[in-house]
Order: sequence, then C-alpha cells, then structure tokens
Amino acid sequence: FKYVENAPAEFDINLNLEFNRVFTIGASARLGGDGSNGLESIDLLALYRYNNIGFGIAYDINMSEINDYSNGSIEAMVRYQFSKNQDNIANPRFFE
Repeated sequence: FKYVENAPAEFDINLNLEFNRVFTIGASARLGGDGSNGLESIDLLALYRYNNIGFGIAYDINMSEINDYSNGSIEAMVRYQFSKNQDNIANPRFFE
C-alpha cells in the first residue's frame, strides 16, 4: 500500500515463483493511481540467479490513461546477495 498526501492511494499485489533457487518468474498488479478503471499496471518479471548475483528483466504494461501515449516499459535489473548462506536468515517473504 502506498499513500502520498494529495495523491491517489495505490495498492500492489505481487506473486513470485522460485525454481531451484536459480530461476524466478513473477507478476504484479497495481491498483489505484488515476482512478479511471482501478487497474493501473500489470508487470511481468523473470530473474536468473548465479551464485550471489541475479540478472533479470521486467515488462510493465500500462492499463491507465497513460496507455494512450506509452505501450509499457522494459526494465533490466541486477541483484547482489551479500549473504550466500540463506539457511540462517528468517525472511517472511519466502515459505519453505
């Protein structure tokens, strides 16, 4: 949930699926924004992890009024994980 004074509230719903701690695919939906139709954007992502480094790509599909001017965007990402041993780290984001 995101709220900024004098701006519409936004709510994100995310789902990521991880395979063998190497490959992740995911989707996200953003609700709110300009309020025209409730759904502002849909995002798709893929991430490949090699040792502590992850390389990914995401595509953002605009569903709001800005769609008249933009067909979406492609985003590249690089992620570095400082701790190689995840067994001792409690993280509510991942279920095992």
